[in-house]
Amino acid sequence: MTGLLALAVSAVAGPTLIMGSWLVLTLVMTGLGLLVRRRLGATDRPTLLDWWTNAWVGVVVSLGILQLWHLARPITPLATAVLGVLSVVGWMHAPRERIPDGLRTFVVGHPTSTLAIVLVAFWAANRCTAAVSLYDSGMYHIPAVEWAKQLAIVPGLGNLHGRLAFNGSSFLLAAAIDHGPLSNGASHVLNGWLLMLVLTEALVRGARCLRGEVFAVGDVMMCAWIPALITTLARDDAASLSTDLTVSLLLMATAVRFVEALGSPPDVVRRDGVARDILILLAGSIVIKLSAVVFAVVAGAMVVWRHVQGLEGSARLRAVTNLLVWPSILVLTWMGRGAVISGYLLYPSSLLSLPVSWRVPAEQVAAEAAWVVQSARHLNSRTYGVGLDWVGPWMLRIFSKDFLLLDVAAPVVLVAVALAWGSLLRRATGPRRAPWWYAVPVGASLAFWFVTAPHPRFGHALFWIGAGLAVAWAFERGRSSDRLAVPARWGLGVGVAITTVVLFSVQVRAKGPSHFEPYTWRWLASPVFVIPAPGVVLHPMPTARVSQFRSDYGVELQVPTNDNLCWNAALLCTPHPAPNIAFRHGAAVSGGFVARGPWRAQRFPNPVTPGFVEFLRCRQRAGSTGEPRACLRLAARPPALGSR
Repeated sequence: MTGLLALAVSAVAGPTLIMGSWLVLTLVMTGLGLLVRRRLGATDRPTLLDWWTNAWVGVVVSLGILQLWHLARPITPLATAVLGVLSVVGWMHAPRERIPDGLRTFVVGHPTSTLAIVLVAFWAANRCTAAVSLYDSGMYHIPAVEWAKQLAIVPGLGNLHGRLAFNGSSFLLAAAIDHGPLSNGASHVLNGWLLMLVLTEALVRGARCLRGEVFAVGDVMMCAWIPALITTLARDDAASLSTDLTVSLLLMATAVRFVEALGSPPDVVRRDGVARDILILLAGSIVIKLSAVVFAVVAGAMVVWRHVQGLEGSARLRAVTNLLVWPSILVLTWMGRGAVISGYLLYPSSLLSLPVSWRVPAEQVAAEAAWVVQSARHLNSRTYGVGLDWVGPWMLRIFSKDFLLLDVAAPVVLVAVALAWGSLLRRATGPRRAPWWYAVPVGASLAFWFVTAPHPRFGHALFWIGAGLAVAWAFERGRSSDRLAVPARWGLGVGVAITTVVLFSVQVRAKGPSHFEPYTWRWLASPVFVIPAPGVVLHPMPTARVSQFRSDYGVELQVPTNDNLCWNAALLCTPHPAPNIAFRHGAAVSGGFVARGPWRAQRFPNPVTPGFVEFLRCRQRAGSTGEPRACLRLAARPPALGSR
C-alpha cells in the first residue's frame, strides 16, 4: 500500500512540477515579448492570439540576450534572474488589461473546452516526465547545456567535440532553465512547453472553427496540425532537447502568422508590426538550426515585400531598415558565436571561415557535413553510399516504416485528400484562385531539404505546413457556400479526430515490442502514460559509461566506451578523441582548444561505422574520375589490427 501511495504521489508531482515550470516560462517569455513588442510599436489592445505571439517573440528575445551574455559569462542563475527582471519590466508596461477580454470570455464561456485543454496539458506534462532517450541528446544536446552552464563561450570547442560547434542557441535557453529544482531537468521542460504553446493555440483556434466563428486561414492550418502535435507527445522528442523539434515548432508558429500577414492589407501589416514579429521569429529559427535558413530567407523576403507595398523612395528604404535591424543583430551575434566555437561562421559549412588559431581542421568540417548528408539519405541506417543509390530505399522506408510515417507520409496523404476534396467542392462553389504563393517558402525549403539532408525529421515542419495550407484551401471552398458551411466544419472536426487516432495508434505500435516479445500491460500503458520512476519525481538522466584518454599534449579526456553518448559526464567528454588536441593557454579549459596538425579524431562518426572517414578520403584521392564503388569496398573492409 505504501508503494502504491508513493507511486500515485509521484504520478501527480511530476506533471505538476512541469506544468508549474511551463506557467513560469509562459509568464517570463510573454513579459519579454511585451517589452520588445511595445517598445517597437505593437498595439495597446492585444487580441487573444497576440498573447501567443508575445510568448514566441519572448523566446527569441531570450535567445538573443543569452547569446550576448554567454560571450562573457556562463549561463548561471544570474542570467536566468536577468531574464525574469526584464520580463517584470515588460509586464509593468503592459496594458492595464493584463488578462485580455478574449481569454476571460473563452474560459468563462467555454468551460468544457477549457477543461479539455487543461487535461491535455496534464497528460502532456506526464509524457514529458519520461527518461531522456533521444540519441542526439546524449551525444551533444545535454553536453552543450553543461558547457553553457559552467563556462562562458570556449574558443575552439569544436576541436574537442565537433557537434558542439553546431551552435544551437536553444541550448542556452535550456541552460537558463536547468537550475534549482529543474537541475538536469531542462530536457523535461523546454520542448514540451514549446509544443504546448503551439497545441494550445491550435486547440483554441480549432474550437473557433468548429463553432463557426470569425477566423483566419491560420485557424484551419493549426487545426490540421492537432494530430501531429498530439502524436509527437508519444515520441522521444518531447522529453528531449531535440533542435529538430524546437525549430519545427517555431517554424509552424511563424508560418501561421506569415500566411495571415500575406492575406492582410499592407497598411494593417505596417500598423500592427506583423512583419517585424515574423522576421524576429524567422531569425530565431536560424539561430536554433541552420537548416531553417531557406524558409527564413524566402518567407522573410515575402513579408518585407508585403510590408513595403504602397511605400516609395526613402519611406520604403526606412521601413526595410527598421524591419531588418533586430533580426540582423540576432543572426550576426549567432554567427560571431560560431566563429568563436569553430572558426567558421556557418559550421558545418566551410563557407566564411576565419584565420584564427583555433579553427577546426577543414577535413573535420567536410566530414561532419558529409555525415549529415549520408545519415539523412540512409535514414540513420548506419550505411552510406554513392550517387543516387539512396533514393529507392529512402522512398520505400519513408512510406512503410511506422516510426517515419508522421513526418512525411501522413502530411503527404493529407495534402492529397485535401486537394481532392477541394476539387470536388469546386463544382458547388465555382472556380476560386488559390493563393499558391503562400507555399513558396515551403517549396523552396523542401527542394533544399531533399538535396542536402532529406531525413524526415528535418522536413517535419515543412510537410505539415504544406498540409495545413492544403486543408485551409479546401475548407475555404466549403465555407464559401452556405449550403456546405456546416458540413465543412463538422468534416474538419471528424477528420482531425480520425487522423489523430490513426497517427497516434501507429506511433504507439512503432514503440512496441518486436514480434518475438510478449505484449505486457506496461508496454500498452507506457506510450500513453509515463509510469513514475521509484522514489523520484522525474525520470533521471542516463549515466554515461566512459573510459579515460590522454592526448599527446596532456589533455585528459573522457570517451564513451561503446557509443557516442556523453550525457552529463564531466566537461571534457568527447565521442571522437584526437591525439593531437591541446589547450590554447596552459591547462585552462576556458582558454579553448586547438588541433596541432591535421585532423586525427578517432571513432568518427561512431563506433559502428569505422570506415566512413576512409571512404571520404578515398573519394577525395580518386577525384571526379575515380570509381566511387571501389571506395565503398575499401571502407567495408575490417580495420587492420592496431589501426584506429
